[in-house]
Amino acid sequence: MGKREEANQLADKIFQLFADKPYVDEMVVTIFDTFVRDKEGDSQPFLRLANSCQDHTTEIIQKLRRLGLDVEHVQLQAFYPKQTIIAVSVNELNKFGCPHCGYRSGAMPVSGGGSGVWQCGECGKTCCVLAEGVVKSTIGFNGEYPELQSHPRRGTPAHGRPDNKPDSGGEFFRSRGIGLDDCSCFVCGTKGHPMLHNIAAFVQCKEAGERVVTMIGQGAVLDYREYEPDRVQVKVGACDAHYANLEELDRLVSSGTISTNVVKMARDFSLTPSK
Repeated sequence: MGKREEANQLADKIFQLFADKPYVDEMVVTIFDTFVRDKEGDSQPFLRLANSCQDHTTEIIQKLRRLGLDVEHVQLQAFYPKQTIIAVSVNELNKFGCPHCGYRSGAMPVSGGGSGVWQCGECGKTCCVLAEGVVKSTIGFNGEYPELQSHPRRGTPAHGRPDNKPDSGGEFFRSRGIGLDDCSCFVCGTKGHPMLHNIAAFVQCKEAGERVVTMIGQGAVLDYREYEPDRVQVKVGACDAHYANLEELDRLVSSGTISTNVVKMARDFSLTPSK
């Protein structure tokens, strides 16, 4: 039996072992093509358990050892460039934004046990976010577990992306390429299918997106979501007959901006040369 097949069978046994446990759906088994050998040089089964906050760690380790595994328990740490990690409540993060710059949007790549690692979408700095009632992080930052403190910007509301415009005119319009969506054609207005070709493009903010929708007119819709206020998109559709026009629009906005003239050129585009 090959090592990969042996590993796959071991993974199956692990899931079977925990099949009756409510937390089995949260378990992930990852196989690495590495070898662990004992002092005699023989390959040995080895499993590393990594977790940020796991109420059943002891139970899991005991059950895994029934399979004859050498289990190493590694408590998950979040490693970031050296900085003083600020821990704030999720409520204050929502009100006042990033503790460093006040920006309201970011990403949370690691969370668990009422704690989360939050990275600002503007300044890029990291902070720790604690659920209401949690006073100390369960996630380590370079070996430290920050405690809850008052938000450094308390009293100053969080801010989003500014309503800026390109110096050359028009609006910022960062296309994500051509896909499919429920929309209408920006050339002829057709809406005869559940899904049409479309461009989804990020715009600067909600207000800018509303201006872009007005600029394009038919076939354009604003995609704004309250839980993602700084990931605003405008979607522009096209039917099969005008797919080439949508491709032309996507080409014309490759610089990251859109204007009334660009929309007109895309609408008027034809693969058949005029006589």
